[in-house]
Amino acid sequence: MLVKCMGSDKLWHWTTIMVGDAFVEACRRNIKFNGSVASEKVESNLADARVYMLTHPKEFDVIDLDPYGSPSVFLAVQSIADGGMLMCTTTNMVVLCGGNGEVCYSK
Repeated sequence: MLVKCMGSDKLWHWTTIMVGDAFVEACRRNIKFNGSVASEKVESNLADARVYMLTHPKEFDVIDLDPYGSPSVFLAVQSIADGGMLMCTTTNMVVLCGGNGEVCYSK
């Protein structure tokens, strides 16, 4: 999820990047279900997150990465605005550490 703070009143705008049509449609249904406030502040896109972040330098105040697999391929820090925050999660321990816990230091 990519977040940018827009305007002088610091309104948050959320951009989600999905890799499949079904995911984008589910996200759009959820946005619609949550009403007009969500519709104004959240957008869902079908795109490759790596390319999207590389083509939007210093645009996002917060980037929240939670991929299936290793997040290392998504670390496009150039798209974080000055003073921004990168939040990165990996919940698949095998991908993070493999069979040996020491592996996590290199990934």
